[in-house]
Amino acid sequence: MAAICTDGDSTLIGRYNGLGAKLQKTVGYLLSVHCAVHKTALALGDTAKEMEDLQELDVVLKAVHNLFSKLGSRQMQWTRFDRRRGVSKLQFPLFNATRWFSRAQCVASLQENLATLILFLKRKSGKKGWEKVADLLKSVTDVTFICLLHSVADVLKSLEEFRKYFEQESNLPHKISGRLEVCLYALRDICGSEDRVGGDKLKQFLKSVQENGTTKDLIWQVNESCRIPLIGHPGFSVEHVHVFIKVLVEEIESNLLERFPDGDVLSAFKIVDPTFYRSLKQSKLDKFDVSDYKILLRHFCNMTKREQLFPIDASVLSQVNKEFSKMKHLLWLAAKDPHVEFLLVWRNIHDERGLELGYMLKFVYLCLVIPSIVPLLNEVFLCTIVLKPSLEIGCVSKQLMQSFGQDVGKVFGEFRLFTIEELYHHKP
Repeated sequence: MAAICTDGDSTLIGRYNGLGAKLQKTVGYLLSVHCAVHKTALALGDTAKEMEDLQELDVVLKAVHNLFSKLGSRQMQWTRFDRRRGVSKLQFPLFNATRWFSRAQCVASLQENLATLILFLKRKSGKKGWEKVADLLKSVTDVTFICLLHSVADVLKSLEEFRKYFEQESNLPHKISGRLEVCLYALRDICGSEDRVGGDKLKQFLKSVQENGTTKDLIWQVNESCRIPLIGHPGFSVEHVHVFIKVLVEEIESNLLERFPDGDVLSAFKIVDPTFYRSLKQSKLDKFDVSDYKILLRHFCNMTKREQLFPIDASVLSQVNKEFSKMKHLLWLAAKDPHVEFLLVWRNIHDERGLELGYMLKFVYLCLVIPSIVPLLNEVFLCTIVLKPSLEIGCVSKQLMQSFGQDVGKVFGEFRLFTIEELYHHKP
């Protein structure tokens, strides 16, 4: 077993006493591949613990949901009021406290309905049965809260795109770091600068407030016929928003990076991906990806470790190096095809040159069976959710093997090249 997938449960992912950590004490080369969706949600959860503004957002989202969910008559009144104004998202869903991405639909619904909701609450405020809406009205007309809402919506949009990547089939582990970098770049772009902070809706809102606010009041010009007075200090400026978003993004970035360890090992598997050789000149082949090759050797074959996945003695190291050079040349040739496919290329190499690239094929197999696809992980979790770090290591390993329905060690020895999805679903 070269990698283990773990759920978001703290008993499974603990840095020192989690399941992966305990296994790594015995099997030093083991990669603990945590579900990326859970990782990202945990990073957001960690950020929320550090920022009171995000906790305040939760309070408002709950208050809006509870206002209409308790009484059907209130929901009916809101629906009639809302539909006349052409709004399509009529419900205010409630998020799951432990699933941070569930807030995305809550934020999107409130963001779309905000102006209409303020008008509705103003009409109902003080009337019988609506006595408690005053505090909620105060919250949703606070200019700082509105900026917070738009900022979180922008952040969740970038993270949602990152999350969806891990629901694609044939997702290869060495592309995770690249996707993470794309996500981090998008988050940093939200920070922008003081003159271009946030996404389109936040920019539009700030522009409206700046153009229509006076020295005494802040006015949100929603459209030609709708002007909403807001609560906030007259000295409110874009700089305040920029500082908040900057802190928010920095916290999320820090927590994301902490939640994705072993990135260098996962990234090193790009040496077996023909798509990474597309723009490479033949003269650069000799020195290309040598550092990544060494990372894989150290992690899986290092003789100084207690156990190696497949030991490489000094006597055969020169042969392994020759295989590496030969592999790079074959992948470089394959990459000339603009429609080159990872699995097809390696199945052809396995059939035609398998005896010449025995060690490289082991790395290819590892790349294919490291689990990183959310639907698959969710199925595996259903089989292994009872596993806890307190169990004996041998017992854990056996149950994990059984959950895949295969003798992984035997399959590995046969070099049967198929993906982790095929392995799990018995389709070699």
